[in-house]
Amino acid sequence: FGHPEWIDFPREGNGWSYDKCRRQWNLVDTDHLRYK
Repeated sequence: FGHPEWIDFPREGNGWSYDKCRRQWNLVDTDHLRYK
């Protein structure tokens, strides 16, 4: 199992970078992922 995109939180090991840390706001609009 692999994640389709690289996700990394700011930490000492990557120089506290937010470069790979992002929220996927488009998931909010994905209807088939919603519990009904």
